[in-house]
Amino acid sequence: MIIHSSKNIGNAAPANSRSGSPSSCGEIRSVQAFSLVEVVLALGIISFAMTTLMALLPVGLTTLRDSIETTVRADVIRQVAGELQQTPFSQISGSTNCYFSDEGVPTNAGSSFFMVNYTVNNNVKLLQKQDNTDYVNASLKQVEIYFYTKQDQVRVPMQASYTNVVYIHDNGL
Repeated sequence: MIIHSSKNIGNAAPANSRSGSPSSCGEIRSVQAFSLVEVVLALGIISFAMTTLMALLPVGLTTLRDSIETTVRADVIRQVAGELQQTPFSQISGSTNCYFSDEGVPTNAGSSFFMVNYTVNNNVKLLQKQDNTDYVNASLKQVEIYFYTKQDQVRVPMQASYTNVVYIHDNGL
């Protein structure tokens, strides 16, 4: 004689439990899911975050371009100063135009990104004496370096984007 009990023993699930597939057509299984409101709210938060990130992209690119230009300008100044230091001191004078690519490589006028004009000042006034006369150092020349980009070269009158000053000392050449 077999007796069926409706009592669960241990962890065994009853035969007509809803944890498995429905045993008859009339039973409806409960499913956990996201509601439409939750999905729309999540999409709104994600789109807000993406919009913020996309708005920062142009700022980052502008900063990157400016830092590259600053690095190239520093390299061009180093090249011009190095060239002037290798020139005999008595021959450093006047004003000269040089042309450089956007990577700081010397090039011709037609394919240049930067036009660099440097002007040499032979009378460098270092300080003023107590009797209001200037002390002029004859073994020092001031070189003003003006940077013009392609956009600056189109403007009339042409205005330099950046100006730097370098001092060249008489190195005995």
